[in-house]
Amino acid sequence: MRGAFSYCIEKLHEFIVVRKLTDREGNGHAMLFPKWRYQIICHNQPDMTPKEVWEDYNKRAKIELTIRDLDYDHFITNVPTGNFNSNFAYFWHCELAYNMALIFKRYILADKWHHARTSTIRRNLINIPGRLVNRSGKMIMRLMAGFPFVDVLQFVKERPPWLYRTLHPAPA
Repeated sequence: MRGAFSYCIEKLHEFIVVRKLTDREGNGHAMLFPKWRYQIICHNQPDMTPKEVWEDYNKRAKIELTIRDLDYDHFITNVPTGNFNSNFAYFWHCELAYNMALIFKRYILADKWHHARTSTIRRNLINIPGRLVNRSGKMIMRLMAGFPFVDVLQFVKERPPWLYRTLHPAPA
């Protein structure tokens, strides 16, 4: 342990502190006194400005969000058995589900939802309170009064035919 620490001291390292103002708590309520959040980045690129280091770090850090999405939302790290073929089938289905979620976010949802996690989409758009009623032989989903994402659901309803027409244009 001591060798790894002394090796780290011999190299040139800079620390960049990024301070961000947060005016909301985690539950969405406004705060009386705003809080600051700090991000500390350690780097060894002396030719880069602090802003360039921060932008470079954030570009590379996006993979961590993908890993978190795969781990927590698609359960790709919970391989259920010790059998290779079963694990292969499980992993293949997890990959298929993840790719379908990416296609749904990219081509079906509105722009502001493109970067939402799968758990956010599941909580806000899929697991929603409502009642399925039969109106003159046609099944209709009645949502709770004041549901905040009605416009998103309407957009999602209209989007698959557009995507189909885009992918399969009528022959000329």
